[in-house]
Amino acid sequence: MTGKPAQVPTDQSIASQPPMQLAPSAKAVVPQPGPKTWSRCRERAFAISQKQNSGKPQTGRQCQPQLKICTTAIFFKGEDGKDIMVMATEDMNGKHLQHEICSFNDFQDVRTCVDWEDHSTHRDMKNAKGDWEKVTDE
Repeated sequence: MTGKPAQVPTDQSIASQPPMQLAPSAKAVVPQPGPKTWSRCRERAFAISQKQNSGKPQTGRQCQPQLKICTTAIFFKGEDGKDIMVMATEDMNGKHLQHEICSFNDFQDVRTCVDWEDHSTHRDMKNAKGDWEKVTDE
């Protein structure tokens, strides 16, 4: 994971705030107090993942040259035990295009995602090659 050291949350912020979760409606719930910003959401996801993985957050980055985009994600478990991903998509110049929070089914082949900015939702499924494809807009 790349970034400035100042972006990494302190241990104090982990203990003083409740974990982030996806509600049954798949709407993102960001802990209070404080503004609901993408940066804050990402920091909380990082802290939760770090705490759940013995100090080493579970992150990933994947680029799609044909689309000229890259996605960076932070993974953690929600209170219900389901896997959650906080994901940012950017163009090849590093401009953020989309921010999403996704929850996965038990088989890890269907995910429900909420767009951070407009709160729209969609579902994706893995195809036979392991690539994610949008199957619905909700």
